[in-house]
Amino acid sequence: MNKFVNLFLIISMVFCFSTCDFVLPTGVEINGTFENSIPVKMNVGAMLTDALDDALNGSESEDQKIYTCTQTVNKTYLVYVNLFDKNLATSGSIDPSILGGAPSGFPIPHNDPLIDIDTPVNLPLSDMGEYLINFKFKDPDILLYFSGDANIFEKIEIQYEVVDHLDYDISIYESPKLKINGKNPSGLSLNSSDGGKYTAIKPPSNGLLINKDNNNNDLFPLHGENVHILFKVYAIKDVLFFPSDFDGDFVVELVVWLPIEFEAVDDKAKIILPLGDIFPEDSDLFGRSQDDMSMTEMIKSLKLDMMFNSNPFINRDLVIWSGEDTEKRKIVINRKLTDNALTIDMNEDVMKDINNPDNWPFAPRFEILYKKGQDLGFPQNLTVVELAFRAGFKYGMNW
Repeated sequence: MNKFVNLFLIISMVFCFSTCDFVLPTGVEINGTFENSIPVKMNVGAMLTDALDDALNGSESEDQKIYTCTQTVNKTYLVYVNLFDKNLATSGSIDPSILGGAPSGFPIPHNDPLIDIDTPVNLPLSDMGEYLINFKFKDPDILLYFSGDANIFEKIEIQYEVVDHLDYDISIYESPKLKINGKNPSGLSLNSSDGGKYTAIKPPSNGLLINKDNNNNDLFPLHGENVHILFKVYAIKDVLFFPSDFDGDFVVELVVWLPIEFEAVDDKAKIILPLGDIFPEDSDLFGRSQDDMSMTEMIKSLKLDMMFNSNPFINRDLVIWSGEDTEKRKIVINRKLTDNALTIDMNEDVMKDINNPDNWPFAPRFEILYKKGQDLGFPQNLTVVELAFRAGFKYGMNW
């Protein structure tokens, strides 16, 4: 305050010595700007994917392992599941009457499952739904691999069913019976010493792709909801089996190749940015109380740039809003993202709204809008590297 008083005295003296017709001023107004930038390191990509990371790793079991892919452009997971690994002759997986069939060969009824893999594969994807609205995973692959010492690979078919994660009686998709073309192990292991790191840029080769048709269209899209898959193995009709066919292990592995890349399924798709570490969602950004707006009344405009190391949201529409909920928005700021900065531009009109006690508190939320078919991918390290401020202020004193 002393600086403003000193400035007032200087201005008063200038008036005194520069005019003969001196009129004592009744107030003074000071305008100016303040700029500053600070380096930061905040991994926004991790904030968005940590929920999925936690959900996937939380679903790990003795038959499942989660790999993080280190060489892909966008963040990618590989989910490995050892679906079935048993000796068919001794594990009880096969009807004993089949094992004692005629040495000269015998058919097996093809309508009844030869092997029922009754433990479902669980992909807990719903934790991303808090931040991603109306998206589906863009290009996941779900593959099966077969190996072992048993001699049944060219005599069987496999069928799978995708069921509702809350009610297994609700079928989402049931596949036709798929032939197995010999042995094709994945090369992965539950007990490998790789630290959960996968260094290739694509899944193991020669897998049986089960979630896409021959034209690469999704047979069942992954919409960010939990997925459960059940499997059954059938004998091919009229193929002869021998008791020796079941001597040995039969191994079925499943691999889910899951790039963190999404596609908007309609024009209402949006991503909600979790920026609570910078902008508290339950209190006023400026720390004001509703009956005291003095802290921001002198601010004429305010611009904040969050600089990313890269920007996957470029050319998308940013919406910043504050209010009780998404249906009762009091302040809305719209901006198109055109560079590596996520810019919050609060001009004079916006600041007037912010300084209106009826709009208190100003607790900004951030949404980025997408139209149907537009893609969203998360780089391996999406980071805010700098925060830059520019404030225009106006201060007046009357006496």
